[in-house]
Amino acid sequence: LAPGSTPLDLVDTKLVDVNGQTITSTAVDGAVQVTGTAPDVAVTSVDPFKTVVGKGYTCEINVSTENQGSYEVTYNVTTYANNTPFVSATITVDAGSSRVVTLTWNTSLFAYGNYTLKCIADTLPGEIDTSDNTYTSAKQVHIGVPGDVSSSTPGVYDKIVNMKDVAYLVSLFNTRPSSTNWNPNADINDDGVCNMKDIATAVAYFNQRES
Repeated sequence: LAPGSTPLDLVDTKLVDVNGQTITSTAVDGAVQVTGTAPDVAVTSVDPFKTVVGKGYTCEINVSTENQGSYEVTYNVTTYANNTPFVSATITVDAGSSRVVTLTWNTSLFAYGNYTLKCIADTLPGEIDTSDNTYTSAKQVHIGVPGDVSSSTPGVYDKIVNMKDVAYLVSLFNTRPSSTNWNPNADINDDGVCNMKDIATAVAYFNQRES
């Protein structure tokens, strides 16, 4: 509810919004003067866990959002790969608070290639500042052949799965997010560890190229 007044004849009346939350107000001479501010939400960060994902596998994405208004609001955030939406979440955030939600991107329906990720928070009724409702990640994510995680340059994909990828995965065997040499791209099946399952995936796709 945006600040302002409305010609209502109310006495000892409590105002609530559509979510049942009390709206701070003062009844004056038969009018209600709303003393809060307009709703204002923002997306402040979009951070994918990986920069290389095997087609058909998943990538988790942390989305940070803020409620910059003066009362609790519920709203949707939708994440896009280029201009294609792939996952949404409905969240409730207290006034003046922020929240991080982890969303999962299933890449099964996406073609090989590079994708720019962005997230858009729905515009709320009465919201004036909408310039920060959209955030575009500085990281691009590449969808490639599962297991293509290295090349002559360790950790850089080259659009084909071969022994360079297998050797790279072996070099990271049993690494986890707490490991100093952790590379989430090597966790092909996204289970939090680089192990034989990931190596087996690379072997299964051995000598396959992007097409």
